[in-house]
Amino acid sequence: MKAEADRTASVPGTADAGSSETAPAHAIASPAGARWRARLPGELRGGIASALVSLAIALTLGLLAFGALGAEHADLGVRAAFATIVLAAPVASLLGGVPVPGAGPRASSTLILAAFIASCAADPGLGAPGMPRTVAVLFLAAATLAASGLLQIGFGLARLGTLARFVPYPVVAGFMNGVAILIVLWQLPYLIGLAGPVTSATLLDALPATQPWTLLVGAATAALIWIIASHWRRAPAALLALVGGTALYYGIAATMPSAALGPRLGEIDTNFALPLALAPLGTGAGGALLAAQWPAMLGTAAALAIIGSLDSLLAAAAIDVAHNTSHRPNRELVGLGLGNLAAGALGGIPLSFSPNLARSAFRAGARTRAAALVSAATLAAVWLVGAGALAYVPMVVLAGIMTTVGVGLIDHWTRQLVRQLGRGGLERDAWSSLAVVALVCVVTVVFDFVVAVTFGLIASMALFIASMNRSLVRASWTGAQRASRRVYPAPQARRLREQADAIRILELEGPVFFGTVHRLDNEVRALARAARFVILDFRRVGTIDATGAVMLDQVARRLAADGVRLLLAHVTAEGRHGRTLAQFQTPARSPNEWFEDTDRALEAAEMALLGEETEAARAELPFAATSLMAGFGPEDCDRVREFLEHRELREGETLFREGEAGDRLYVLTRGSVTISTAAGRAAQRIGTFEAGVIFGEMAMLDGAARSATAVADRAVVVYSLSSAALARLRASAPELADRLLVNVARHLANRLRLTTDALRAASDVGD
Repeated sequence: MKAEADRTASVPGTADAGSSETAPAHAIASPAGARWRARLPGELRGGIASALVSLAIALTLGLLAFGALGAEHADLGVRAAFATIVLAAPVASLLGGVPVPGAGPRASSTLILAAFIASCAADPGLGAPGMPRTVAVLFLAAATLAASGLLQIGFGLARLGTLARFVPYPVVAGFMNGVAILIVLWQLPYLIGLAGPVTSATLLDALPATQPWTLLVGAATAALIWIIASHWRRAPAALLALVGGTALYYGIAATMPSAALGPRLGEIDTNFALPLALAPLGTGAGGALLAAQWPAMLGTAAALAIIGSLDSLLAAAAIDVAHNTSHRPNRELVGLGLGNLAAGALGGIPLSFSPNLARSAFRAGARTRAAALVSAATLAAVWLVGAGALAYVPMVVLAGIMTTVGVGLIDHWTRQLVRQLGRGGLERDAWSSLAVVALVCVVTVVFDFVVAVTFGLIASMALFIASMNRSLVRASWTGAQRASRRVYPAPQARRLREQADAIRILELEGPVFFGTVHRLDNEVRALARAARFVILDFRRVGTIDATGAVMLDQVARRLAADGVRLLLAHVTAEGRHGRTLAQFQTPARSPNEWFEDTDRALEAAEMALLGEETEAARAELPFAATSLMAGFGPEDCDRVREFLEHRELREGETLFREGEAGDRLYVLTRGSVTISTAAGRAAQRIGTFEAGVIFGEMAMLDGAARSATAVADRAVVVYSLSSAALARLRASAPELADRLLVNVARHLANRLRLTTDALRAASDVGD
């Protein structure tokens, strides 16, 4: 609890604890007590705000759940709603994993239970000797809800809460849209003045008998909610609409006594539903009911647990983003399971995490679970004091409130897709997502919820397999489009440009496993035509399984048979991918073909292309053959060399260090030098320079400190030209100095062109 209190204390808007200067003496001795007393007003406000928001919604959802039993049993829905929000919701909030309490009835779960109750009520064979049908229905509903709670507890203990993120959103959106449609359809009888639910056929027959004034009251109630919610976001819109719609109902009744206005709730029994729901428990009749109905009960319980858990965890994640909090998904599932277990024992309705309740409590100042107790106490007081007044609440007003709930459940993301469709069409992925939404929605409306949940799970697996079967190749380049950071002298650079198309770089993304590797094999062989080297970049690859490792070996063998060498980038003996390949004992595990990054792999391919020229470059290059002396005659080269300093370095010796003063450029005549931004394992290579190449010219020109460190890769012979020596050369031979600077400028232009090509290739990936 302390950790959660600390997390919520950092949320913007949290009241600070009282200081020791103003706190009482006993509070000074107990800082936790001081913080508690400073926060108490916020918890009171948050709990009361949450109670006001939940009151009207819970009442309508209770009636929705038990509406199939008929208007004469409306009090059962009211009692079930209050039993849930007064006694069961605090259990879920206090034991759950969300810092700000928000457990309450949700339309999606309640509609699943309502469908089950409706099927039980329509079963002519339901019941037992000496057991009224209503008691049998209540018992089965309570047992089903309790079973869903046990399943949720199991989900949490098995740590399945994190799996919610893997359910594709189109499946969730389709189910919620189907629920929204069903909720609105279920309210139509009450909106037109009928006493209770009817079938689609009888509803069509009853439409001519619509009561206009009843429909007006329902529409006005719904409109009042939308007006209040759009102008006063923190106001309890549903509760105010309940009061306003009821006032309109009785205003019309007073001014026009002959107007037909539909039924009211009627007298409410103030006892909770506990004795009635558990009456058959432990009796032979109860056991017989369970034995006869267990398939439907188990399917409904699974649907309640899955949809309630998924709905709650998605809502909790949204609250985390909005309030900068952090919920614990597995603990939240256990808390919700215990809450639904209690709700089942009380004959209540399903509990889920409600973002509206959490948001209302947070805005009013609640930061801890104490607000849940305040909310429960407030609602208990309302029940004890005002239960008698509930008898006068019109059914059409509650139907108007529930209609807004249904319309509000229509998925916002789906609306955006439909609007985009009207503006100019959708991409292929968007079309497939919209098709999944439509299919799940139709299945939800046409069939029962168990079928819808099953179809949704199958659709989730199908979408997962389809996404995993996509191409692993994120982008591809040739060696001409993307070169290594090794800088070659002009003759070698020209030859590389001519042959660079023989190098293919494929950047992979996603897991290399049995579901994707066969497609990768085909794509690699297709892209490797006319290539001599294929580099697979594993930087964005998450995992490699056994099939992937074996198939990589087969890819290497097939390429080798065609004279193509396979190189693996971002694979090292110490790395995760290297260890995986080594464990599976495939020839592709050879560290000779592994490189720490794509740049090193490219370098290996380039040097293999150069072959004998690279070996010849190990001998000392004549000074006149360097890029600094391009276009100079022998006498001019000798004249310039008089102003240069000669130096020899052993392998591993440092030429200059990052941060040192930079007052000279260098030109290699033997060996190679690597320039990097740091030392050790964290070193980032800027470039490697071969014999004949200029480097260090930027610091000489601008006089700034060295931005990197230069180290000899092997024995090096290097000449350096300092700023002072260049000034002396300009004074004695200005034409030579100008030609020298032109060669430096050409060198910089070539480097800039290579950088531009690399940036262009990188931008092509984003496209």
